[in-house]
Amino acid sequence: MFSLDFKNKQNNISEPFYPTDDMEADFKFMKAFFEGVEGKVAAYS
Repeated sequence: MFSLDFKNKQNNISEPFYPTDDMEADFKFMKAFFEGVEGKVAAYS
């Protein structure tokens, strides 16, 4: 996964993400990765 954090001027790259059969855990992992990231248009972050 990859994120562009415009507020902190950082790019974040995760280790390869392989979805599992546990969709709830996968979304929890993805949400944690993008927590605190602010996009170019802050209203959409």
